[in-house]
Amino acid sequence: MNDPRQRYLDFGEFRLDTQERVLSRGGIAVPLTVRCYDLLVTFANNGGHLLTHEELMASVWNDATVDRSSIKQTIATLRKILGDVHEEPQYIQTVPRFGYRFVADVASQADENLVLVAERESLTVLDYEQQISTNVSGAEQTSSFGKRALVLSLGALLLLILGFTYWDLRVRSATKPDFLSYTWRSLSPNDKEAVVAISPNGEFIIFYERAERSDCLKMRRLAGEESITILSNLNAPMWGGAISHDNNYFYYILAERASMQNAGTLYRVSVLGGQPRKILDGISGGPTLSPDDRRVAFIRNGGPDVSELVSADATDGSDEYVISRSDAQPALFNPAWSPDGNRIVCFIREKRDDGTYYSLVEISPDGGELRKLTEPSKQYIWWHSWLHDGSGLLAVKSDDDTNLRQLVFISYPAGEITKISNDLNQYSAMSVSDAGDKIVTNRYERDTKIVITDENATDGQTLNLLACCPDTLSWLSDDQIVFDAFADGKRSLWTTSADGANQQKLFLSDTQDWSPNAAPDGRSVVFLSTRSGSRQIWKCNADGSKPKQVAQLAQDVDTPRFSPDGSYIYFSLLKDSKWTVARINVAGEGPEIILDQNVALWDLSPDGKSIIYTYWPTDQSQQSVGISDVASKELKLLYKTSTRYLLRWTPDGKGLLYEQNDPDDTSQQMLLRQAVLLSSDPLLLKRSPFVNYFVAVSPDQAKYAYVRGRLISSPMMLVRK
Repeated sequence: MNDPRQRYLDFGEFRLDTQERVLSRGGIAVPLTVRCYDLLVTFANNGGHLLTHEELMASVWNDATVDRSSIKQTIATLRKILGDVHEEPQYIQTVPRFGYRFVADVASQADENLVLVAERESLTVLDYEQQISTNVSGAEQTSSFGKRALVLSLGALLLLILGFTYWDLRVRSATKPDFLSYTWRSLSPNDKEAVVAISPNGEFIIFYERAERSDCLKMRRLAGEESITILSNLNAPMWGGAISHDNNYFYYILAERASMQNAGTLYRVSVLGGQPRKILDGISGGPTLSPDDRRVAFIRNGGPDVSELVSADATDGSDEYVISRSDAQPALFNPAWSPDGNRIVCFIREKRDDGTYYSLVEISPDGGELRKLTEPSKQYIWWHSWLHDGSGLLAVKSDDDTNLRQLVFISYPAGEITKISNDLNQYSAMSVSDAGDKIVTNRYERDTKIVITDENATDGQTLNLLACCPDTLSWLSDDQIVFDAFADGKRSLWTTSADGANQQKLFLSDTQDWSPNAAPDGRSVVFLSTRSGSRQIWKCNADGSKPKQVAQLAQDVDTPRFSPDGSYIYFSLLKDSKWTVARINVAGEGPEIILDQNVALWDLSPDGKSIIYTYWPTDQSQQSVGISDVASKELKLLYKTSTRYLLRWTPDGKGLLYEQNDPDDTSQQMLLRQAVLLSSDPLLLKRSPFVNYFVAVSPDQAKYAYVRGRLISSPMMLVRK
């Protein structure tokens, strides 16, 4: 709608400005994605009428090839933005099997300001003509000529002032991009690619490709389809990268030994490929380049519990200078050098009694005190990147409601945060061109299902869930499961029968709950929740009644699980920048550290006496699997193998289940069962393109419930229209 006489659409508490593409509630702007805006305009312009799925496809998606799940996902996001409830809709009503109807009354309003300006201009012209026509004598005509000249001069001056004011407003308003004017563009149909950065001139991207035999780093010009391999055989994790401002070099950090946080090495390579040049080692994060590309800044662990922000010569790593140390002020993460070279922005973590808080801070490259840019928040901030004009930073921040990683703009120096995306996807690795007209990122989601099978993982029943993308599950009884999944923009707890019948939410409240684990007797469930303001461990009855917080823990926690006898709750605990395993008793007393290693996956043995886990031994160059005694906390067995997603004991305690890539085809996953004593080779249970992320065994050991699926990753670019 471009008619200024029908500029505004009012409904409920909202006003939709169709010229500025802005939704507001009570005069306060409400962030909308481009797709949600288009959908809302379509609904508002067809208020009261049924819109079929096909009509919405044609109007909002321009007949693009998408399935109905895209419509459902966008409508779920829009409902969340409007505060609408699916069961009792105020705005969007679902018409089962047919489509949707906008049920709110919509009133269109004219652009009154534009009309008033036009009237004022016509009145000014009329007054001027009347003044000329009334002066008829010669003397009066001469006087009138002088007055006309004066009026014209003043008018020209006024136009000049107005023109300058308009230009100044345009320039100043341009410093905060209108993200509604950007459109999404896919950079690759291949979910094995992930974009790393876009060049400052906006002409090419650097991306990471997961190949069948070995991973590699490539460069692709946006004007074409061909790619150049910059680095091949990348077998070590990459801890960060940056393209030089002259568009000639790519700086990157390889984790030479991922078991140590400062074991990264900084390299430089031409964006056209060639022999990499080693700059320096002993790095744990970064890099970021000064505007003239002469200096590089990075994070280094300078000693026990000490982190440093350091700069050095970008060509050979010489002339190191420590900008800040964590023994003098908070530890810094993810440095980003400002376009004018006068500051470096990082984020810090503050541990408080009610949780961990994150905020952006700035510091001079010469050192000095930190200055906070944003108010402390319990939501993470990653991958912040400056706009070239210095008006602010783009970043990835976990959403306050859904906890999903979303794109945001952080103004400088005010530190105000504006959402760019507001959907059910997640994002990572944001980068922007100097002109600000191209923003690259990775959009991803984990598409998973629950599959019920037997101990040999033969093809079983896939449950048709009412909610999306389960992550964790547990058996309440031989026929009932509790799991977490997304619905209405939030992760919540659900229960279902083993055949998929009788699905229902465990709580009717609008809370963020996940990672459930049932007690051995099936009468209670522990889970994670943010309902107290921070991520904490909660407990409720099996029917969802009497939810209560188990303990108030200052550190971040994850994956709570009952001990086999039900007397303890084990969980992951973030301590000194590493994930340990701890426990509290069911009354909430503790915590007691059980594993003081940097642990990824872990599981308790069926008898509760041993714990199996993945970690990086300090004297090893690869991840390993260990088994430790819970009582003595001593390492009993060490396996030089690894697993990324799955590690569980078999019900008899004599074996373990784990997942690995097929070495002959990395597009395939192998589900394996291995005897604990390694008396024989592992048994291949299933080879599949889908990953088994989680498994739980029914109390009678007859049924295995797998969370199975894949990570859908899409390198994307936001392009200014």
